[in-house]
Amino acid sequence: RWTNCNGNQLCGTCIVDVRDGTLEMTSRQDLLEANVLDLQGCAPTYRLSCMTSVYGNVTVGVLPPRKGGFMKG
Repeated sequence: RWTNCNGNQLCGTCIVDVRDGTLEMTSRQDLLEANVLDLQGCAPTYRLSCMTSVYGNVTVGVLPPRKGGFMKG
């Protein structure tokens, strides 16, 4: 079941992969975002779009839905 945390870094449904451009063109990742991404086993190029500001040209990929949603309990 998908949930929506209203941009509070809790649900993990807005994970994107920064594919083109550099992570230096995005805002700094905070500890909570890093923990959410780590729990999901995400690569270092993945970010939560609800918490990421972009300061230049980047291309992102949206991840396909996962069976059971992102946050598994």
